[in-house]
Amino acid sequence: MDFVDWCGFVLQKLIEEGRNPDLDEIRLAQIIYGEDRRTTAGFWESSLRGGMLDAMDALASVALVEIDGNFFKVTVAGRAFAKDPTVLWQEICEIELEPDEERILRVVNQHSPKVGSDPEHGWLEEIDREPLLAEYGIAADMDMLD
Repeated sequence: MDFVDWCGFVLQKLIEEGRNPDLDEIRLAQIIYGEDRRTTAGFWESSLRGGMLDAMDALASVALVEIDGNFFKVTVAGRAFAKDPTVLWQEICEIELEPDEERILRVVNQHSPKVGSDPEHGWLEEIDREPLLAEYGIAADMDMLD
């Protein structure tokens, strides 16, 4: 499951939960992973929690969910997307990028998304500058201020 599929899975779980006004991080973890997994030692520092929150941030960035403090809510657009994702994907794919933007996005997309197992989930990691520098043929130890 890649990060996009993971976000779709999280969105679907939110929709299945219904219009719960008390849908916070704890309840979200329960519906995605189950109570046993949520209460496991180390859960709050794990990639499971990180992936859950990364998915929420990604979904919020395209207005499919709203984050209000510690509470989450699926938007009308989120419910429509779950029924037919074509419109949003078409909007995203029609964005014209400059060549440098495209190169950077390709590198970030290769290095940032991660996939975990048990259960399968996704998350994003910040990438070091080295892959970006390598894309442009710049040595990592090169002094860029000269």
